[in-house]
Amino acid sequence: MQSQPLEWDGHHLVLGAVRDEVAVTGEGNMHLTRALVRGDWCSLHWDWVCDRLEPAQVRALQYYTKTQLTAVNDAPATVLA
Repeated sequence: MQSQPLEWDGHHLVLGAVRDEVAVTGEGNMHLTRALVRGDWCSLHWDWVCDRLEPAQVRALQYYTKTQLTAVNDAPATVLA
């Protein structure tokens, strides 16, 4: 799978470069998600796939990620106290 982790550039929290990762979809009879196919978007908890995301969920995730990054990056980049 591919992910885009958060990174700190010294001044701002940003989305880093897209990277390849290995994720666990299940072990034995334990699976946390429906079947996935190439191109699906999914949610992860550590390296476990939790669920396949529908297009509306992907759009919401992108929107709220951008909103939160904007909010935190408006704050001072250093501890003031």
